[in-house]
Amino acid sequence: MTARQEVYKNGIGLVCRYSGIQMRLEAVARKIASLQEFLAKRCNDARVATAVCRKKSGPQCVFEIIQESEKGVDPLYIKQVTGFKEQKIAKILYKLFKYGEIRIEPGGLYVAVAGR
Repeated sequence: MTARQEVYKNGIGLVCRYSGIQMRLEAVARKIASLQEFLAKRCNDARVATAVCRKKSGPQCVFEIIQESEKGVDPLYIKQVTGFKEQKIAKILYKLFKYGEIRIEPGGLYVAVAGR
């Protein structure tokens, strides 16, 4: 093999590696963009819900969040949306459960009772 052929062969290998790396970087960039869109939407939803919650009492706000969810809500999501402390959310959820307004699904999800 001549020196020219060897350089050409090594060059092709580098080009293949470069294009593979470039494709991976593009995939990572697309994932980052989609995550940024998701986070922006989630933060916007939280801002809107927090603004709505300021006009209502704590139990009303938490109950409406649970009612609007289709599959149920966990306490962490309620904390993110309302901005309430964990202890306050626990007391509100206990009272709503005690009065029969909500039920607890497997996995710790809270669901509004139908017909209420």
